[in-house]
Amino acid sequence: MRTLLIAVSTLFCAATTATADIIAGFWLSAEGRSGGCAIVEFAKDGRVYNGQIVAILENDNTESVGNYMFTDFRQKAAKPGAIATYGGGKAYAPDEPERSYPFGHAHLTDENTAYMGAGNCNNRIEVVDESQCRIGVFSRTTIDQQTCS
Repeated sequence: MRTLLIAVSTLFCAATTATADIIAGFWLSAEGRSGGCAIVEFAKDGRVYNGQIVAILENDNTESVGNYMFTDFRQKAAKPGAIATYGGGKAYAPDEPERSYPFGHAHLTDENTAYMGAGNCNNRIEVVDESQCRIGVFSRTTIDQQTCS
């Protein structure tokens, strides 16, 4: 019985860690308003996840490389329709690194698709471009991605 309890506890801890880190890695943003897209790398920093722009594709705005698009994400309880939810952070437009937007969030609907954005969106999992809520679809990618599609 003790061996079974230890095995179950170990499995639970491993599953929790794997789910928590599901956002880590490279994500391709939706196309921006001025064209082009970004590759954003999410990495854990202590207890939070930050998404830094590592490449801009199909646009000349290379000044955004190195800026953060999302900061201080923490894993939350997954919302209906999501396998993982992160929030509590801020979002930044690639061309406005000094201006932050509250209520940054990410809802991963599978391991390769995430709805990320900012604003008072009431946990919506859809593409939105409104004054109080902006959400775009991000796709898992690699640093070698060359185009926005």
